[in-house]
Amino acid sequence: MSNSNPPTPPPYGGEPTPPTPPTPPGPAVPPPPAYPTYPVAPQTPPPPPPTYGQPPTYGQAPAYGQPSPYGQAPAFGQPNPYADQTPYAHWGLRFAGNLLDSLLIIPGYVVAEIGLGVAGSDTASSGAKTTGGIIAAIAVIGLLAFVIWNQYIRQGRTGQTLGKSWVKIRLVSEETGLPIGGGAAFVRSLAHILDAIPCYLGFLWPLWDAKNQTWADKMMHTVVLTGNPSQPPAAPQYQTT
Repeated sequence: MSNSNPPTPPPYGGEPTPPTPPTPPGPAVPPPPAYPTYPVAPQTPPPPPPTYGQPPTYGQAPAYGQPSPYGQAPAFGQPNPYADQTPYAHWGLRFAGNLLDSLLIIPGYVVAEIGLGVAGSDTASSGAKTTGGIIAAIAVIGLLAFVIWNQYIRQGRTGQTLGKSWVKIRLVSEETGLPIGGGAAFVRSLAHILDAIPCYLGFLWPLWDAKNQTWADKMMHTVVLTGNPSQPPAAPQYQTT
């Protein structure tokens, strides 16, 4: 069977049209190249979220809504977190601590009064008067040294005088929760003059005040809390970038 086309008859008696030559087949299209396949690494499941109360794994961000335990700084304007850990000392404890501190200085007053009495006596000899004056001077100096150490140095560093430590209360800053220092303790003792002027009303103010503060406490931004200080709270750490 031939692939050639038969001649087309001539129109209106003319010469026949020569046959059309066969069309050669086109070039074969090569198949697309095969791309290499690579092995897929197995996917490891994500680590479980940290349990409440435990820090997250190193390099992992804490879950949403949970505070990060590393390098947190207290928010601006937030109340002090330490002053609310224990209740405020009521008026009875504060009075007991001050009473004990007052009893501690009575022996010094007694010795100073005896020495001054002997030094100013008309019947005492000159030697006795001299001895009495020396005893009075030593008693006054010792009394002042004890008051400075107990009320300002000791209380400024630890928040407690001897009397406060015996009744287990402490004086701290309302803003930081830390002892206020010797200088601020001295200024606070001067501010107690305002507590005493209107019939000692400022000293009685803790009886109905929400934070059991005297007027001097409100001026110096101090509070008296119950409990002995075990150790100063850690200072907040700030993240550095």
